[in-house]
Amino acid sequence: MAGSDDIVAGSEGDKVYFFDNYDIIKITAAERAIDKVKSMGLNPIEAINILEKAKQELSKGNYDKAMELAKQILELEKALPEFKKSSSAIEKAKSMGLNPIEAINTLEKAEQEFSKGNYDKAIELAKRSYSLAIDVDQDGVANDEDFAPMINNNYIYLGLSITLPTAVTLTYTTKKIIDKRREQRRRYEMEKQKVISEMEELLKT
Repeated sequence: MAGSDDIVAGSEGDKVYFFDNYDIIKITAAERAIDKVKSMGLNPIEAINILEKAKQELSKGNYDKAMELAKQILELEKALPEFKKSSSAIEKAKSMGLNPIEAINTLEKAEQEFSKGNYDKAIELAKRSYSLAIDVDQDGVANDEDFAPMINNNYIYLGLSITLPTAVTLTYTTKKIIDKRREQRRRYEMEKQKVISEMEELLKT
């Protein structure tokens, strides 16, 4: 029975290969990595295909090729933290009553790239998804600190810059109208008093 320190030998063409069980463990590690990815709800189709190829190469004695393929599979683990971050941020946004639809769509694209084995692209998209999830309206203010997380603050400020001067103008115009009416009423009262006084004088004579 083979022990943990046994040396495995194989050949390919005129080359002879020697490797210990550490190299075989790489195949097992690749299998565990795939299982871990599946447990997260991801579908590593390309990684599964590569794993099958790695096993085939190993059975043929093509150890260098098998190890190279196993290393490719292990690359997929680099993307997992970004997927976890994005998923958590999306769930948090939902718990706040927000609708992080862009973040969700971007994460789905990341998953598609991941299943194809395009891990760098998947990581890039997962990071973008995280950014969209923590700042749903993309105004540079995180959801936690945004007084209107579903409305881009820049639009609010733009609206204020338009409506505030208009409101000031309306207020000024309204004040002028009120002042004018007050002046007219004052003059009317003065004329009225004048007429009354004149009539009283006429009655005395």
